[in-house]
Amino acid sequence: MRTVREVLQAFLDAFNRHDVDALVALYAKDAVNHQMPTAPLRGRDVIRKSFEEGFAAPHALVEQQHPTPPRLSRCSPSWGT
Repeated sequence: MRTVREVLQAFLDAFNRHDVDALVALYAKDAVNHQMPTAPLRGRDVIRKSFEEGFAAPHALVEQQHPTPPRLSRCSPSWGT
């Protein structure tokens, strides 16, 4: 089993590579991804579609803002400007 830090790093790396398959693999089949202020995304297929649409932006990038443990890191996804 991976640590929280390892999972977070895998997410950051996959996001910055625009690797939708690797990102979706980090979610449970019935996962809910709720990025405020949008409505919750339910299930891998819907989450996959969101990443695919987001990566259509020219400069999708995520940056880690704070150190990880003991609390989960806050990350700031950016779909382009």
